Amino acid sequence: FDGSLNMIAQIPLDARWLGRDIQQLAGQVVTLPIDGSISRPSLDSSSFRQIAAQLGTQAIQSTAENYLQQQLNKGLDKIFRW
Repeated sequence: FDGSLNMIAQIPLDARWLGRDIQQLAGQVVTLPIDGSISRPSLDSSSFRQIAAQLGTQAIQSTAENYLQQQLNKGLDKIFRW
């Protein structure tokens, strides 16, 4: 064994770590590649950019879906109110 690392860590996002605006990301799994050595493990900084972009896209999509659902429900309430 030469002490080198080449592994993937998968970390589920805990709701306590997230701000109020992105709570819908709770439970999503973040994948982090870890390389380097046992004495000097390293995380690839480009993976952080990819994760941020992915989570940002998911947060926007979820927020948009929630907003559209709320608006649809309001419209249906108006239509079916007697």
